Amino acid sequence: MSSLIDAQLPVTTACVTSMRTAFSYITFNHRFVSKLQAALGLLVILAFGPQPTSAAVTQTWVHGQRNAVGNVNGATSLWAFFTYTNVSRANFTNVAIITFPARDLSLQRRNDTDISLYVGNGLVGKNLFILDPAAASASRKSVGRGATKFVVFSNAQPSEVFFIGVKSEGPQAAMFSIIVISSDRPFSWRDASNNVVATAFPLPTDVPDGTPDHPGVKNLLALVLEPEVTVQRIYVTNSIFHEQAGDLIGILSHTDPIDGGTDAATLNNHRTWNGFDAAVYDDSDQGDLGDATSVPPARTSDGPGTLRDFVGHGAGGVWEYAISDNALFNTGRVEHLTLVIQPASTNADFPVDLSRHIGAGRWLHAAFDVPFSATNVQICVSTDGPVDLYARRGDLPTFALFDKALTNVPQPGVCLEVGLNDSPRLNPGRYYVGVYNSGASPVPMRLFVTVQRNLTPRFDARVVKESVLA
Repeated sequence: MSSLIDAQLPVTTACVTSMRTAFSYITFNHRFVSKLQAALGLLVILAFGPQPTSAAVTQTWVHGQRNAVGNVNGATSLWAFFTYTNVSRANFTNVAIITFPARDLSLQRRNDTDISLYVGNGLVGKNLFILDPAAASASRKSVGRGATKFVVFSNAQPSEVFFIGVKSEGPQAAMFSIIVISSDRPFSWRDASNNVVATAFPLPTDVPDGTPDHPGVKNLLALVLEPEVTVQRIYVTNSIFHEQAGDLIGILSHTDPIDGGTDAATLNNHRTWNGFDAAVYDDSDQGDLGDATSVPPARTSDGPGTLRDFVGHGAGGVWEYAISDNALFNTGRVEHLTLVIQPASTNADFPVDLSRHIGAGRWLHAAFDVPFSATNVQICVSTDGPVDLYARRGDLPTFALFDKALTNVPQPGVCLEVGLNDSPRLNPGRYYVGVYNSGASPVPMRLFVTVQRNLTPRFDARVVKESVLA
């Protein structure tokens, strides 16, 4: 085990000038292997040395959980072990250890990779490498289905050593990528409008040249540490320099921590430009971020997929932007990538609570989850302008596709009731709300939703009488 314990991953430092911060990071890919093969694999990494964003990939397999023996933490062949030493600068107190699916498999697994992430520090932490039960219990953990896991420290010390263990939880061999980030600022924060903001890392990053058979792929990650936030809207600021951007496709993806589903939106899909391009991608149809003539221009995603697919997601966790070059002879880099997430509610009493201005001919969308125990849902809007209210289970409502609607909402407002006796009846799952401004000028409005658990509807008369800006 000494080869595993002593292996220190190479460190590369990058400066993000647009954020006035710096990241120290390491990344590489790994497949689970037997105990001896794992030691040899790490020796290969050490022998060939670091690359800017990746290191050697071990191409071996492991016996799955069905053959696991040993203590409660399983056999050592189910684990891969690493160490990370934080940078020596005192202000680099934020450290994140992230695993995510490897993107260079020639054949996709039939089932998702299932791994768990354990991170220890201090005198007890290094005993994780001998699968000491006390060390495993004391470690910070990220468990559950899938390969995307993360552990965060906000009080890391200069040159502090972290002991990392990744455990296979499935019957099949698993391949994953792992990155460790150290930063002098939090990985996500709130802006003056209470939006959640997260900048991807590592930045700037070169996009490797590739071919149709062997595309060059680079993965950027953004980490949102807001487990209670539901996405009402997300928009993305992206800056790319490329000699021939028609070579590129860039896809943003996120696994919803609420239901476990993964959605993806293709921001740039072989759209052509030469040189530097900066844009704000916004698919909300709220129209408040400008248009193609703005600086930077506001545009919709190229597709397939749309940023509206993330409406209703739990915002927390890892957001991944994978950019690929599948044509030879031109190169470039991603200069900047920032996510801005507007919460569906900042009020713990309501899953949706929004006060907004809606532009003429524009929509505002939000989503909420209905539990099995729910008997009634009230969707309330107050406004002093002409708006229509739509509700739909499972997808965004449109003029033609909805479960229930109120057109020409009477002023100052009204509540739309959805219950067990309606047709279609209230069912567990995710519901989407759309408010449409049918007038010729922007209107202020407040939208909020209550989920009830009693059979008698409880309309709140106060809601429809208060100011639309309350």
